[in-house]
Amino acid sequence: MASIVKRIISRLREMRLPRVSVKPPAIVTIVLLIAISIFLLAGGVYNIMMSPPIIGYSYGLQDQSWFESIVAIILFAVGFAGVFVSYKSTRYAYKPRQAAMLLLIGVALLLTSFIGCQYIFLLKKIAVELTVTGLHFLVLVALLMAFLYVLYEKERSA
Repeated sequence: MASIVKRIISRLREMRLPRVSVKPPAIVTIVLLIAISIFLLAGGVYNIMMSPPIIGYSYGLQDQSWFESIVAIILFAVGFAGVFVSYKSTRYAYKPRQAAMLLLIGVALLLTSFIGCQYIFLLKKIAVELTVTGLHFLVLVALLMAFLYVLYEKERSA
């Protein structure tokens, strides 16, 4: 039995199989790293390990519900988008109007993210339930982003 296994192993070593290497595109790797970072910063590991309630009160600043984590993930993603758009504005050095518009949109997204995080912390600090007020805030953020996008497209087409 052992000789059969040795013979199979030796024949497999002798075979010349083509080497296949699959390398993911750099953008996929970067997006995955950013998504993992945002997930970790928003408390994803805590939610997986502690399995808190989905929606409801958290009885102190050290607890976090799933809904709070999702809101934090969205706000961190909006903040990262603001930094990215601000960075992209530097590519339009010879189009100052477009560069200024992109920079304005990026700063607005970053400020929206920062103010949103502070707002969520304030709600948590004064022990107000996040479900209704948080949803209103997310709708406000979505409307602000849509307005900024329409403004950007209008300036871009002009």
